[in-house]
Amino acid sequence: MKKSTITALAGGALALSLLAAGGAWAAGGARQDDDRADSAVIAQARVTLAEAAQAAERHAGGRAYEAGIEEEHGAVFYEVEVAGASGAREVRVDAQTGAVLSAEPADEEHDEGGDDD
Repeated sequence: MKKSTITALAGGALALSLLAAGGAWAAGGARQDDDRADSAVIAQARVTLAEAAQAAERHAGGRAYEAGIEEEHGAVFYEVEVAGASGAREVRVDAQTGAVLSAEPADEEHDEGGDDD
């Protein structure tokens, strides 16, 4: 009786390990798809990330500490978080022209809560 219980437990552990490995593999595949989509968006941009960060820093009067490229309704822009004397600001910079599209207080929840990618 004891041997079959151990065998059943070992079989269950193996099944759980395979299930976990399959989930990790699937997540890796999804990450690759996200990377391909990001690459396609970046290829559309005429302005570099460094140029967008500089424009955001000039506009908000601080230092960029986080940045990324976004696409929304066909528009491609950089979202740059800038820390300055008046607090953190989220600055959107057009990826085609380098013009500042908007600037608003940074979302404190996002900053403290971690990465939303």
